[in-house]
Amino acid sequence: MTANSALDSLLDSTLDDLADLPTFQPYPAGAHRCTIEFEEKVINKKPAVELKLIGISTEELADPAEDKPIEPKQETQVLYILTKEDGSVNEVSQGKLKEVLKPLGEATGATSIRAIMAASKGMEVLAITKKRHNKTNDTYNTDIVKLEVV
Repeated sequence: MTANSALDSLLDSTLDDLADLPTFQPYPAGAHRCTIEFEEKVINKKPAVELKLIGISTEELADPAEDKPIEPKQETQVLYILTKEDGSVNEVSQGKLKEVLKPLGEATGATSIRAIMAASKGMEVLAITKKRHNKTNDTYNTDIVKLEVV
């Protein structure tokens, strides 16, 4: 199929045929079985690592009266921006990334950060999460309290 015929086919379809805009939703506080993958990024000229969690199931909710379990394949991301505006080390973000990578390194035998991230792609984990309020844009983000390899 050429680009023109793909475009013609798409433009001749209905609005219902178009993909829906993905929604960003943090995971509720609790324990969730997920698969993971990492991506290297640059955010506002600062090096960053994004951890994507792809949901399998919720094992336990911190507040079952308030929150619903995640849906299978529901995704959320955790962003680790590794330096501050002035280029100095972002100790909090690097420390949180280190805590996430530690059990993955032990499970894979990899030692470099990049090797751990690559070796753990698609790995099943239990992510203990909480929701963190982002004051800048009044939203909530997923924060990982602990990560265990399943």
